[in-house]
Amino acid sequence: MRAWFVLALVAACDLRPAPKLAPHRDAPEPIDAAEPPTPIAIDAAAVEDGSEVAGSAVDASPDCIQTAQQIAGVVIDGADASVRGHYEQGRANMVRVISAACTTQGWNADRQQCFRLAKADADIRACETKYPIPH
Repeated sequence: MRAWFVLALVAACDLRPAPKLAPHRDAPEPIDAAEPPTPIAIDAAAVEDGSEVAGSAVDASPDCIQTAQQIAGVVIDGADASVRGHYEQGRANMVRVISAACTTQGWNADRQQCFRLAKADADIRACETKYPIPH
């Protein structure tokens, strides 16, 4: 009797795997691990001398370029080793965006000096707190 019960129970079960659920509408696209991201070509000399930044929509001041290079260096050096390479590839863009913000927001000399003296991410955060973005 028990064997029939087990057999009936197994026969009643649907032994197919559960259907795959559709991803949530806000879920990011899955990353194909077989395809690494396309590297971005960066002219390191252009970043160092600021010419990469000078051609941007905002012609950044030389002081802002120097400040942006320091901030980018601190952020990249403090990044986790698994993402540091990606940050390094985006260094020119990071310098361009930060120097443009510095120029358009009119960062004063004290604020820029604070960022230039930063050696760690905590120092950057302290400068942001000490000198909030001017509006």
